[in-house]
Amino acid sequence: MKLNRSIDPEYRIENYGRIETRNDRINKLLKKNKKSKIELCCINIGQSENIGMLCRNLVYWGGNEFHIIGNNIWPKKTSCNTHNFVNVMNYRNPLEFINWWKKYSNKKLVSLELTENSIPITNYEWDEDIILCVGSESTGVPVEILNNSDIIKIPVQGHAPCLNLSVAAGIAINQWASKYLYE
Repeated sequence: MKLNRSIDPEYRIENYGRIETRNDRINKLLKKNKKSKIELCCINIGQSENIGMLCRNLVYWGGNEFHIIGNNIWPKKTSCNTHNFVNVMNYRNPLEFINWWKKYSNKKLVSLELTENSIPITNYEWDEDIILCVGSESTGVPVEILNNSDIIKIPVQGHAPCLNLSVAAGIAINQWASKYLYE
């Protein structure tokens, strides 16, 4: 009989420095952490894999409401099963989302977008209850949502004109989390 060494506690400590698996750690974190008050809205995402990675970002920081406007077909494997921990809500277009938000939500909309009036994320006064809106890497956040949002940006320091969408969202969520989640 062949022993599966990856589940042997001595093997795990020697090779990984811990006994628990990644799934054990995730489940422990989910039980320990309360749900955070952040939600994420992604709009017309062209690269469907980005949707899964955005879902992972949201769940990592304890969010549980994931709004998808437009393209809602995405390979669930890109979320590493984190889609099981969120309530996914789909909208056909930005106006449908705005109507929902006005009727059912009291959270502030915060859009991550490079505009002349964008506030650097390091200077932004974050509210605890927000819906972070991110748009397609090619078209950005639609004007209907920008008109109802605070608009933030990650200042460009290097030569690349922008970051990958899921990376940028992760940076923004981490900036929010530094005020409300970290001790």
